[in-house]
Amino acid sequence: MSPQEMAAKIGSGLLSFPVTHFDAALQFDVDPYRRHCSWLLEHDVAGLFA
Repeated sequence: MSPQEMAAKIGSGLLSFPVTHFDAALQFDVDPYRRHCSWLLEHDVAGLFA
């Protein structure tokens, strides 16, 4: 994908920024984060910024 094609794609729809999940000890909690990203990808997004 060229830079121009990428710019057109990103500008054509929803940009998604998933919430970063942390556990009670304030450590990154990968499983809920992955589930959330998977859920976001079920929708028609132009870009997912993980």
